[in-house]
Amino acid sequence: MSPRKLQALVADDEALSRVRLERLLGAHPSIEVVAMASDGVEALQLLRSRPMDVAFLDLHMPGCDGLRLAGEAVVGESAGAPAIVFVTAFAEYAPQAFDLDAVDYLLKPICADRVARCVERIVRRGRLGPGCAPPKAQLSARPSALRRLECGSRVVIRQRERIDIVNIAAIERCVAQANYVDIVTPDGTYCVRETLTTIERVLGPAGFVRVHRSVLVQLAAIQSLMPVGNGEYRLRLTSGAAVESSRSARAGLLRALG
Repeated sequence: MSPRKLQALVADDEALSRVRLERLLGAHPSIEVVAMASDGVEALQLLRSRPMDVAFLDLHMPGCDGLRLAGEAVVGESAGAPAIVFVTAFAEYAPQAFDLDAVDYLLKPICADRVARCVERIVRRGRLGPGCAPPKAQLSARPSALRRLECGSRVVIRQRERIDIVNIAAIERCVAQANYVDIVTPDGTYCVRETLTTIERVLGPAGFVRVHRSVLVQLAAIQSLMPVGNGEYRLRLTSGAAVESSRSARAGLLRALG
């Protein structure tokens, strides 16, 4: 008998965001989106009408925002309360989210590899039993620093148990996630406890450009740009990943591309 899939709710007032997250989660056989809500009130009704293993909550929704929904209606209500994942374009609410024992905090635009790691955390929580958070070490075991080598072609990523030396040319993109940044390469993703602005100062001279408040990409990794309206673009990268640029980054992106 195959194991039961984790039952998930996706709540977001933006239809495209709901559909995108549902599609990204659909790539993982351990989880199934069984309900979607377009506002906080609807999400609350769904959570009260049927048991859920995990709820993906947008922070800013009509009726009841994600933080209030998690704090008043979900966390601590019972031993079987669902795991909470907050989904938002704003990093500044991360401390409040983790105070509510959130399993993860996804920053838009969301990419497939980031969702994959989120699902792994949810599955770990499920193995621990309902109402149990993953060990704190699993949530906070992050490398502490990134700096540029004097040769200018590599960066040193200091981790708890080792030091990784990564060729800058191999870095495809950097994505801010709450209080750390994912550095994505073909060989894997490194997490550093730095701000994206700090990393931009390190990598900017090596041909990287900020395309969104939470995304920095290597110019050489951009394969195509597709306009999606309002001065925004969908960028296809060499790995096949897609990221979306913001309207405020449009001028800098086009200038960098020449």
